[in-house]
Amino acid sequence: LIQPHEMINPQVDEQSMMTYLSQYPNAQLKPGAPVKPKNYANQVHCYGSGLDHMGHIVDKPVIFHIETCAAGLGKVDVIVVNPNGQTEECTIEFREDINRTYDCVFYPTINGEYKVIVTFNEQEVRNSPFIINVDLPEPTPDMLVNDEIDAPGNENTPSDIEQPFYENFNPTNAIVYDRQETANIKITNLDEEGDDLILQEDHIYYAH
Repeated sequence: LIQPHEMINPQVDEQSMMTYLSQYPNAQLKPGAPVKPKNYANQVHCYGSGLDHMGHIVDKPVIFHIETCAAGLGKVDVIVVNPNGQTEECTIEFREDINRTYDCVFYPTINGEYKVIVTFNEQEVRNSPFIINVDLPEPTPDMLVNDEIDAPGNENTPSDIEQPFYENFNPTNAIVYDRQETANIKITNLDEEGDDLILQEDHIYYAH
């Protein structure tokens, strides 16, 4: 058996230590004794496209995985910090496979630089925090059309609207409004021959 003073020797393996302690089954830890359990956070492996620096879009899922088989048993936590310094929810699900994998997903709400902090037993794992950049979604054709319509100078005008078509009315004493000469609005007697009138070009006829 090893001697008590030999327990501090780094060459003493765990089996020798357990053999020594087995000789004292009734031994108890002295209150106040400094105990610092080993933490194998550096053995945790994080991977997945969700941890890539680029390629992330607002409101689209950011997915990554955490393997803890080499680190043993422990508590896994993920903290997502957005560009405003606020934390955002991240869903973590334990897969219960041989690699003790945790599947993680979150949905970024704003664009900018995010920090993904992964801890194992309250200690950050290797390469944490992960820095990822989130972009705004690419504008769709519909969005481009709407933006062009709403842009200053592109407001709808009467010329952009399909001209109305009136049938079977008497055009006598109708008002003729010419957009080209808005200041010259006049009342005129239109040709009474024929019962139909088709509006064309930049003229709008309003019948009394």
